Amino acid sequence: MTTSYPCSRILLAVLALILIFPGLSPVLGAKKGPKEVPVGVARAVVKSFTTKISLPGTVVPWAITQLSAEIDGRVLKIHFREGQRVKKGDLLVQMRTLPLELQRELARAEEKLVAARLEACGR
Repeated sequence: MTTSYPCSRILLAVLALILIFPGLSPVLGAKKGPKEVPVGVARAVVKSFTTKISLPGTVVPWAITQLSAEIDGRVLKIHFREGQRVKKGDLLVQMRTLPLELQRELARAEEKLVAARLEACGR
């Protein structure tokens, strides 16, 4: 004689439905995951900002140039800043030229005097 258990068949059918259709579990009282979390909304704003980072280190130049004048004299004006890139032919320093101009004028005057004396001697 066979005994049937209708309750066990129903329970087996419900478990099969839960496994096949997991969306039915809330209907049957199972928990559905994390609770709802409130979300805030805000407008995006465009702003500029700067970031300052201080790091230890040594700055090494790409090239070092020794600057010297062919003549002695005082510097009137420097036309570059330290670290600035310069090209060949750029004016770097303006020198005080008055003593040189006076020496040139004196040399021209002496040249004219010597030429006049040579001419007076009959040459």
